[in-house]
Amino acid sequence: LAIEKRHYFQPDKFKNFFVSAYLGTALMTQFENNYSIGIIPGCKINYKAQITKKLILEPYLSLSLPITYELNRYSHIIPFPALTIGARFGLSKIKY
Repeated sequence: LAIEKRHYFQPDKFKNFFVSAYLGTALMTQFENNYSIGIIPGCKINYKAQITKKLILEPYLSLSLPITYELNRYSHIIPFPALTIGARFGLSKIKY
């Protein structure tokens, strides 16, 4: 679950390169008895490509600092920087 604030370099067009800042939460597991919850602040460089009229592709490069708290072990917080490369597919309906 996350909230994201986007800045488009061409405000009249919701496509091409843009930057964003986000704050998210997560429940993580290693499929054993090890569970963590996390707060993940970060920033991304994104590219939005319109594949069809309603389908979009957003590849991104993200730098974040996940702060995790392990639930099953001794209680401590572990901040560690993470560089992520990924892509999102989505459905879009933009009214101009």
